[in-house]
Amino acid sequence: MKLFNCLSFIIALTVGNTINAQTTKITLSSPSTEKNYLKGDTIWIEGNVVSDGPLHDVNIYVTDLNDSTTVYFNKNYHTHGSKQDFKQFFILSLTDKTMLRVIIRTFDHDNNITSRKQQVFKCNFPKENSKKNQKSKSSKKASKTKPAKSKGKS
Repeated sequence: MKLFNCLSFIIALTVGNTINAQTTKITLSSPSTEKNYLKGDTIWIEGNVVSDGPLHDVNIYVTDLNDSTTVYFNKNYHTHGSKQDFKQFFILSLTDKTMLRVIIRTFDHDNNITSRKQQVFKCNFPKENSKKNQKSKSSKKASKTKPAKSKGKS
């Protein structure tokens, strides 16, 4: 009888967690993974969170890709709705070549993470020269080094 009660309790917990599980979708439209941000640039963090259950907290962080303890930006939205739009920005003050990431996490009222999304973007990377640009630069150098024609009688 004790085994039956124990199994009933486990089944009730499992069913209860399945019923209460919520689906949360995070959409992040900015920052761009394709763009190279430079010192002084305004980096926009834009998107939204939509859930089929009530949200409690939406946290946005910008950290170094390799060191999540260094936080460059942090914003918390406390909400009881099922949707949260966000549009925040920060000014890039870094001068070194760095990979950053924006992390968005949502939490329910029991402080459980209901969704997480991250996007990596680059900062202060040197411009990449294409072969065409390199060829045109070398041909310009060559034309500058040609000896001048003499104007005297031959």
